[in-house]
Amino acid sequence: MHVELESGYRSLTVDDFLNSNVDDWARDLDLVGNVVSHPVARRVEVLVVAAVTTIDLASFDDEEEAGAGRADFSLRLGRQPSETLRVLDLTGCGGLSGAALPRLTTLRLRQCFSQIEDLQALIDSAPELAAVHLDSVFLAGTKEGCVRLRFWAATALVMTNCGSGCFERGGGALEIDVPMLRSFKYTGFPRRFSLISSAPDMARADLRFLHQEHHDVHNADERRALFWRFLHNFGGVKSLKLKVSSLKSIAVGGRALRAELLLVLPGVEHLELTAPHNPASESCPVSIGNLLRCCPNVRDLVLRLSRDLPPYSFKNSTYVHDVLQEQRRADLDVSLHRSARRRRGGKSNRRRQEGGLLGDAGGIHGLSGRSFACLRSSLRRVSIQFQFELDQPNSLGVRLIKFFAENATCLQEMCIDDGNDRIGGHINPWVERWVIAISLPRFRALPLERQ
Repeated sequence: MHVELESGYRSLTVDDFLNSNVDDWARDLDLVGNVVSHPVARRVEVLVVAAVTTIDLASFDDEEEAGAGRADFSLRLGRQPSETLRVLDLTGCGGLSGAALPRLTTLRLRQCFSQIEDLQALIDSAPELAAVHLDSVFLAGTKEGCVRLRFWAATALVMTNCGSGCFERGGGALEIDVPMLRSFKYTGFPRRFSLISSAPDMARADLRFLHQEHHDVHNADERRALFWRFLHNFGGVKSLKLKVSSLKSIAVGGRALRAELLLVLPGVEHLELTAPHNPASESCPVSIGNLLRCCPNVRDLVLRLSRDLPPYSFKNSTYVHDVLQEQRRADLDVSLHRSARRRRGGKSNRRRQEGGLLGDAGGIHGLSGRSFACLRSSLRRVSIQFQFELDQPNSLGVRLIKFFAENATCLQEMCIDDGNDRIGGHINPWVERWVIAISLPRFRALPLERQ
């Protein structure tokens, strides 16, 4: 059941349509309940109810007026099929209550509002509930400054932009008890988080941390500590993917602080970091070094480094796409010009340029001269994606290539994407020739598949 209100209907809300009886305003209509409790639907196995509003924010005078058109309906599961229901997928639900769901295996809630007690009761009534996806769900009813949820049978849990009153007041904690958890995906602000229990051989965790400058935690050191303490919960995970708003924001310096925050994550074998960085900042490679220190057994390392942009940019995606396209066209023009110049300069000039690309790359603050266990014993594959500039050949990406080539003694493969569509400007052939020239035939250089 899908109900959608298009923008422009200021006098009507989805709530009015779903719940108001025009013939008798004193009696609620409960359109959702009447439809899904119809005898035809008694043995339904998959129930999807979505109430959404397509809002053109520019047509409203303020945010409060726009918010008045949000979707809202209540679902009383006592009237709906319960014995046969396997999948429950709700969008815009303002309240859940009702009967047990003994066969429920999948629960998806999007843009919903729920009392924690009601959500926990639903979870407790579903002993086979394996997959839970909570997207923009506001959890109400917390009195102790902490959100606690228990998922007894869940193996996959997704939490995206979930909120609670205690989070907004500052200092609120999130506690999750998932003894069977194999896969966890989180998108939101760094906050006090405790994964009380999870499977000892947890397969993967995908964590995306949003920019927090205007959130409840304003101190940079406190935000940094929250990030690293969040990671303490995933010591046994095999694959750890991290996406942060800035490399600088997670860098930890100082011996005492490193000892407190940088705990070992011994289970991590695949580590992927996606982040913008400031090429002029020395704290960016410090963050990479911090992660290498925490993951002594990592075998596959992926670094996706983009240009640092302002955290709150109001340019839309079309604008960004056009800018990137124009930049690539300019890159191609520069590449064609310099390729022609290299051809005119002969082979000796080309060898000098290619040899100097990596041969002249300097050390990296926070990495060079330090000892990392993974470089000596486990690291087999390194993938680096960055933005290479011919005018700035000694960039962080180039220096990282040189660092891992010289220090990762077990390295077998290095995959590189320099971020540009230049003819003859791809960095991989240069790396191969440089590796051979300095007698490091331990690994091969390959192009990195873009995402």
